[in-house]
Amino acid sequence: MFDRLRVFWKKGAMAANADAPVAEFDKVTQPGTVASNAWKEQGDACLEIGDTAAAADFYERAIDIDPRNVPALVKAGFCLRESGREAEAEQLIRRALALAQDSSDAHYLLSTIVRARGDTNQAIDELFATLRCDPQFEIAYYELCFLLFQCGRADEAGQAAQAGLERFPESAELHFCLGNIGHAEKQWEQAVASFRQVLSVTPDHALASVNLSLALQELGRHDQALEAIDHALAVSPDAADWHLKRGYILQMQSRFESACAAYSSAIALQPDLAKAYANLGSVLEQGGQLDAAVTNYRKAVELAPQDPDLLFNLGAGLQAQRQFDEAEACYRDVLRIDPDHLRTLHNMSSLLAGLGKPEEALAFYDAFFERYPNMAQARMNQAYLLLQQGRFREGWALMEYRWQCADAPPRPSFSAPNWLGNEDVRGKTILIHGEQGFGDMLHFLRYTKLVAAMGATVHLQVPPALKTLAETCPGVTAVFAEGEQLPPVDFVCAILSLPLACKTEVSTIPNEVPYLRGDPHKIAGWKQLLGAKKTLRVGLAWAGDPRPSQPMAAAMDKVRSMHFDRMLPLLNVAGVSFFSLQIGEAARQQMNQHPKVSDYTPQLRNFQDTANLIEALDLVITVDTSIVHLSGALAKPVWLMDRFGHCYRWFAKREDSPWYPTLRIFRQEDPGDWDGVVARIRRELEHLVASRNTSIVDATDITT
Repeated sequence: MFDRLRVFWKKGAMAANADAPVAEFDKVTQPGTVASNAWKEQGDACLEIGDTAAAADFYERAIDIDPRNVPALVKAGFCLRESGREAEAEQLIRRALALAQDSSDAHYLLSTIVRARGDTNQAIDELFATLRCDPQFEIAYYELCFLLFQCGRADEAGQAAQAGLERFPESAELHFCLGNIGHAEKQWEQAVASFRQVLSVTPDHALASVNLSLALQELGRHDQALEAIDHALAVSPDAADWHLKRGYILQMQSRFESACAAYSSAIALQPDLAKAYANLGSVLEQGGQLDAAVTNYRKAVELAPQDPDLLFNLGAGLQAQRQFDEAEACYRDVLRIDPDHLRTLHNMSSLLAGLGKPEEALAFYDAFFERYPNMAQARMNQAYLLLQQGRFREGWALMEYRWQCADAPPRPSFSAPNWLGNEDVRGKTILIHGEQGFGDMLHFLRYTKLVAAMGATVHLQVPPALKTLAETCPGVTAVFAEGEQLPPVDFVCAILSLPLACKTEVSTIPNEVPYLRGDPHKIAGWKQLLGAKKTLRVGLAWAGDPRPSQPMAAAMDKVRSMHFDRMLPLLNVAGVSFFSLQIGEAARQQMNQHPKVSDYTPQLRNFQDTANLIEALDLVITVDTSIVHLSGALAKPVWLMDRFGHCYRWFAKREDSPWYPTLRIFRQEDPGDWDGVVARIRRELEHLVASRNTSIVDATDITT
């Protein structure tokens, strides 16, 4: 035996490490504890160089000689654990603890064994015991912090980290753990401070840089977040997921080209990274490249067909492309995987509503609100659908959610209470204030007469562009432009709340027109300017206000508006003179001084000016924008070119409107089919010219 041991010392692993402690040969010959320790020291020497099998053999010899040799028991347990013999290792460790409860090494090693088999709570207990035995056991603080955090005991985890940092203030691991706790608890400033502390100690700690970047994003510090993720990538340039994160930051900064490059780098490094394709699709869609976006969404779904978020992205992209059937199939796949997927339930409801399936859409809204009862935009969409179906009592009430929508402008603040029809206003002064777009205000100005009939003194507050025209409203005592000094009032009411306050049903819609009027003197001036009436005079408007600061409104404008070129077939109708009512430089560029369209819009400074011009015309043809409301309020014959998924106020499957007696509706039969709408209007216009003496056009004849 001694010869074999001597050979090991000379030729074995011990000889490979000059710094390893080598026991004198003669110690192993001594009996009892001394001999046991000698064997243990040989085990230590083998352990020092990583030869756990040889070390275990020496420790077993030490234990055979002295079963109470606690260090040998602990280290033998370690060697057995390393070789996968956890049960035997645990037996030895527990024997050691039975002999020495204050062995920090034994408690720590036991924590690793029980943790490996999933007994986290006992592992935590053993780590606490480790630190009671030895408060300087640094790694135990880190692992205790990690396990407590993993178990949802964030407060205790933070306390453990702080206790460790009191003894080891330069511990990168403890600062890192504290940063992760701050991140999970949404304590972003704490997270930032902790991750910065990690990097001050360990500048190349790439994961700390990544997590720092995430925390800075939450604080809206995108420039600093980009610096942090770039630092991480300088350390690990081939980390595809970090290029993905970098792309997201750039996308948040609207640096779309750079974001595309970052996502492309992620894909180059990891071609099966589905989220990189999805994010690339997202940034392409934001940049207006919808077809390329959908291509990338498809690739993402191909790589991860069971990921509901990626399926949703594809569905939303297809919906934006107006490929409604395929979009619906995508959404149904999402709900098969995740029946509670919030965005899909919401989009499915609006998709079905737009496809003319109101009952199915309402059923999806019901399912949505069972899970998410307080989402304002979904409530608004439900309100629109109910109003479209003529269910006014429910719909007007739900419209009050509009103030809570994410992209809604802030609700104006007044000292007087809001009026929603519950208080008697006889003898009271009420201020009706504008909101939303000009079309909404023009539409609901009709209610001033009703409120005045209740015995109230009615004041109006509107944008400056509406002030002069609004002064022609019946029942109005005074009109104030936004920003002007207001007198004291008893109540205020937002203009879109008037149908609710007046308890409007379909059968009681106030549709007496005109309720707005042009200036007779100015109208006469326009008629003189336009000259002798030899043809039918038709006003044209083909686009709304895009309102880019309001994403929902901007998205809707894309489907309600068209390019001027889509109107060109109308311009060939003989016997018609066309006049642009489309305001703005973009409209003039689209017309490009078309010889068949007269453009006097540079002379239109406000809605009163526009009303005066409209009064000098015979007919207005327009998309769903403020011009249709202005024309209807003036009782001017107006033909509406309506999108496929129409506005709630035009109801479903109607060619007339209970709101405007002089309105006629021409709807898209298929999504995006403006050509079909224009073709039908052209036929009707030709028929009108052929069947009427255009010098004396009757409004009723035009609209029926």
